[in-house]
Amino acid sequence: MMAHLLKSLQALPCFTHISKVTDVKGGYSNQCFQVTTNDHDFFAKKVSSELLTTEVYLSKVLAKEGLAPAIIYHDQQWVISEFIQGDNLTDSHLSLLDKIAISIELMVKFHGLLSHNLSQANVPTASHTATTKKAINSIPPLSIPKHIEQLLIAEISPDLRATFQKISDQLDLLITPASQGFQQVYCHSDINFSNVLLDANQRSWLIDFEYACKAPAEFDIAMLIAINNLPLSLLEQVIFQYQQKAKQQGFNKLNKDLCNRFLLLSYFINGLWYYNKALQAPCATKETFTNLAKAQWQLYNQLNDTLALATLAVPLTL
Repeated sequence: MMAHLLKSLQALPCFTHISKVTDVKGGYSNQCFQVTTNDHDFFAKKVSSELLTTEVYLSKVLAKEGLAPAIIYHDQQWVISEFIQGDNLTDSHLSLLDKIAISIELMVKFHGLLSHNLSQANVPTASHTATTKKAINSIPPLSIPKHIEQLLIAEISPDLRATFQKISDQLDLLITPASQGFQQVYCHSDINFSNVLLDANQRSWLIDFEYACKAPAEFDIAMLIAINNLPLSLLEQVIFQYQQKAKQQGFNKLNKDLCNRFLLLSYFINGLWYYNKALQAPCATKETFTNLAKAQWQLYNQLNDTLALATLAVPLTL
């Protein structure tokens, strides 16, 4: 690992002696490491300061319920948590259907637990600190224009930027009015199989909460399908499994049409995220990220053609 990162970890007060630091591969969002001391292993995640409050608060809420690893320490750039010995779902030998079932079970628990905890936290009491209130307020409602605008980095060419902005406007018109009246939950927004851990006892854990937002549950379902490249033929089965688990929480039935609309959004923003990585990546990984972007946008174009909702196609010649 880079010398300045090692030095930064060694300076943290939660570590007295670091014997080994190992890169943790999985998702692409953050730099993550397994930090080994004389008698313990820790998980170290480098997080941008603007996302830190949400990540830390939700980690603490979920850890208290045994759904996320316990946080040991955090500052303005590092979150240090318990290291879970095991595999993530991406690397596990479970069947695809088993991976989906585990992910949906965690999603339903996340939706139910957070909706309860955060609604309770909105009732003013002396025990609610300024930090907790700030954390609650840091979980924003999903704003399609704002979300996409944040992804339009300076390296994108003016012509592509204009096209992406038009697609953003069309998706906003396609989804935001259609979402009115639907039950809102606190969505994880990135239940990638690499963000679900299985320990040695096959207990499942959920991680990475910095992109949480308030939106219809259909958004989390759509992102689950998109980010894991699940076949669209599984959409109805995924909806059915979610509803079977969620009915005990009092959640409303999911709407397939809204799921499809959120799928368009998910494919588009995932592709844009990968494309940004390709623009900023060294030559060795540029092609990998470009292919990931094209794959998501190809799925967007195919679904767009199927739904015939008159939104622009994403250009695949980049």
